[in-house]
Amino acid sequence: MSRPCTVINVVVPLGKRAQSRNIQRRRVSSRGVLLIRNAVDGNASSLNTGNPGGGGGNNPGPVDVDAWANPSLPRLAQVAVSAPQRVRRYFEEKPSRKLVWTGIALFFGFYGAGACTLAFGALAINDNVAGVVLVLFHELVSRAWWSRPKKDRGLGLRFAQAFKCGMVLALIADSFKLGS
Repeated sequence: MSRPCTVINVVVPLGKRAQSRNIQRRRVSSRGVLLIRNAVDGNASSLNTGNPGGGGGNNPGPVDVDAWANPSLPRLAQVAVSAPQRVRRYFEEKPSRKLVWTGIALFFGFYGAGACTLAFGALAINDNVAGVVLVLFHELVSRAWWSRPKKDRGLGLRFAQAFKCGMVLALIADSFKLGS
């Protein structure tokens, strides 16, 4: 299903001569910056729509590269390149989604640690290796989480922290089940 686009004609000054190019309007971001794609060569740029710090003059402001607009890339590459932007937009649309996915990560951590202790504990093979891997994961995530300021912690780190907490809860629950 294709998205509707409006074709507009813009004059872009290049040196001493001006060149007219057709560009397509793609979407308006939440910050009010009109994102456009050059229909000739697929480059992305932005125009100012009244927001301070973005667009117009020598400072073009934030540029949102729309991978779907580049027809030279294969379909799989377009999906891979645009995935981070689409994930970011997914969580910005409804902030409650962060809470839901954090809970899902917590439950996956609980399930993963329970499965790990069940598999390695029942067989009594490579218990030490499994313990080292779990403790190493715990320490790496804790170091990454606490070494960054709160505003610099991304979604991936937030989900890894929730996974780690679920893993710790499962290990504590297993220790109570065993009575140790």
